[in-house]
Amino acid sequence: MKKKEKIAILEQLSEGISPWMQEAEERFENADWLKLSREIALQVLMELDKQKLSQKDLAGKMKVSPQQINKILTGKENLTLKTIAKLEKALQIQIIVKSATKESEEQKPLNRTKIFTSVFHTSINHPNNWSKEEAFSTNFS
Repeated sequence: MKKKEKIAILEQLSEGISPWMQEAEERFENADWLKLSREIALQVLMELDKQKLSQKDLAGKMKVSPQQINKILTGKENLTLKTIAKLEKALQIQIIVKSATKESEEQKPLNRTKIFTSVFHTSINHPNNWSKEEAFSTNFS
């Protein structure tokens, strides 16, 4: 952290102003897309594990930086349709189920226990950033 950033934080603290309230409001306002982002991140993490691919491998296939893949896998990135399409193509999976198609075996919702086991054993997703309520209230169906 740079000196100016430290000074700004100290000034906020000394004034009694804390960014936590604003951050909490932003999380509340963005809850819908954040939930979807986490679900996609979990699906991608599971697929990377299944295909024995690294984040760097996925970045190469998508022609993006490994840092961008890391952002996606935190589950906090507001993904565009373009990015989702690149993920689908690179991993050869379907993330968005098209309404005209019937749900196949591969598109069925993932088992919650399997998902949480994977997430809590994978450091890339940083589950410690989720509250218990947030993590266990997520509906993956």
